[in-house]
Amino acid sequence: MIGVNASPLMEPSLSVNEWWQAQDGRWFPPYDGKQYGAPQWHAPIEREPGLPVGKIRNPWAVVGLTLITLGIYRIYWEYRSFKDLKEFSGEGIGPGWGLVFAILVAIVNSFVLPSEIGRIEQAENKLDPVSGATGFWVILPLVGWIVWTVKVQNSLNDVWQSYAGKAVTA
Repeated sequence: MIGVNASPLMEPSLSVNEWWQAQDGRWFPPYDGKQYGAPQWHAPIEREPGLPVGKIRNPWAVVGLTLITLGIYRIYWEYRSFKDLKEFSGEGIGPGWGLVFAILVAIVNSFVLPSEIGRIEQAENKLDPVSGATGFWVILPLVGWIVWTVKVQNSLNDVWQSYAGKAVTA
């Protein structure tokens, strides 16, 4: 075939600018000469069985209770979320600073809370659906805060569900 690397190993050669076929029959474009890193995977750290896992909450209940209580439930929810995360991982700002920020400078927690959740998920080689950048949702009035709350609570629920009732890793 014209333009096809037909080496015995069926792998790309750095000097060949032609399409090549893998052993499984798939075709690949010419190798561009760049080095691509391996996925950033690492072995999870073992945790002892029975360590605390946070409470699974309905994200819409968090939104509803926050609206009904005119924001008071959000302060409690953020405090409790930071407390659960600190007990679970031993890292993060903890419930004290979480409460201070929730009362005085609430926007800080909009970035810190999803960042801490994302770190836990990255430690387990999971894709992090939330990160510090998730906090930008709160810039949109009301709708952005609702989207932020649902995303953050769903990610917390995913963490707690994946570790509930078993020897866990973090």
